[in-house]
Amino acid sequence: ERKQKEKESKTIQQRREEGLLRSGHNNECESKAIRKLKELLENNWNIKLIRDGAHNDIGIQRKNSCTNNLYYGIQIKSCSKQVAYDTHKTPTAQFSQINHYPNSLLICICLQPLKIWFFHGKDLLKHGPTLVESQKPYFKNALCYDEKKSINNLEAFLTSYLEKYETQTLDYYNLQLDTLKFLEDYANRLYKAHKN
Repeated sequence: ERKQKEKESKTIQQRREEGLLRSGHNNECESKAIRKLKELLENNWNIKLIRDGAHNDIGIQRKNSCTNNLYYGIQIKSCSKQVAYDTHKTPTAQFSQINHYPNSLLICICLQPLKIWFFHGKDLLKHGPTLVESQKPYFKNALCYDEKKSINNLEAFLTSYLEKYETQTLDYYNLQLDTLKFLEDYANRLYKAHKN
């Protein structure tokens, strides 16, 4: 009954946006998460989108950086909102496919309510593929932004976490593709060159 009332109180456009966010194959959710992160960091950081299908999602560098073409690669994981799963009554954020990024900073973003966690990719290699928000110390210590609790340590976390990573050019990140995507990209470039 509560869900029905909630549904009726929203416009068709609001319901469509929520549906796209929830079941838009995570692309819309991740895109929105990247836009939110960019809003929060745009004063001091340059953020560039890396090609779709590459190992990292964004490249980031300080605005006052002396090396203009070098960026840190960052993997973004997102979820649209906190949800109560199975027998758990407390809603939690859940992130998938988190254990494949040994050389990247992993930023997990929950959009409703807006919360952001930082993890070193190599620390999650032995973790299962799914990361669920919990009260465990490693998860609580990773929280750097919480809109409800007015926590905002993004700058401090980003600066300290990025010290452990090397910078690369955007071309380097754009070519970090699996074999099939690389072959498709190479074939596409040959086709474009052939057709001028």
